[in-house]
Amino acid sequence: MKKHFSQMGKKELEYLTNRFKGIPQGRWKFNSYSKMRAIKRGVDMTVFRSFWTDGFDIVEFHQHEEKKENRLLLRTILTDSKDNQVCAVFNFTTMEVTTVYLNYRKNKHANLVWSEYDSTISIKDAFKRPAV
Repeated sequence: MKKHFSQMGKKELEYLTNRFKGIPQGRWKFNSYSKMRAIKRGVDMTVFRSFWTDGFDIVEFHQHEEKKENRLLLRTILTDSKDNQVCAVFNFTTMEVTTVYLNYRKNKHANLVWSEYDSTISIKDAFKRPAV
C-alpha cells in the first residue's frame, strides 16, 4: 500500500520528514541492487548526499506488504549537471537504500496510476505495526 505526498496532511509530512532526519546519514547502507543502479544510472553522489545537506521532497510512503517493510521515496532539491534530481527509496525496516534513480527536475509524473495509492493509510499507525 502506498500513499502519495499529495494525499498526506501537514502532520504526516512532518512526521516522515522528522523520522528521516532523525537517522544519521551513516546509518543508511546501500544494498547490492541500489549500488549497481546508482553506478549504472550515473548518480552523482554529491547530489545524493544533498538529502542531508540541502533537503528533499517526499514523494510517497510505501508499506511493502509482502516484505513487511516501511519505505519512503524521496527526491533531492539539488540537481546534477543535466538538471536531474536524485530519487531514492529508503527502507526504514532494513535501514537500506532500496533503489536510486535520476528524474528530470521538471518531470512531475502526470501519468501516475492513482489506483495504486490509498489516501486512508495512517502513516503513524503503519510505523507502529508491521505491514499486513
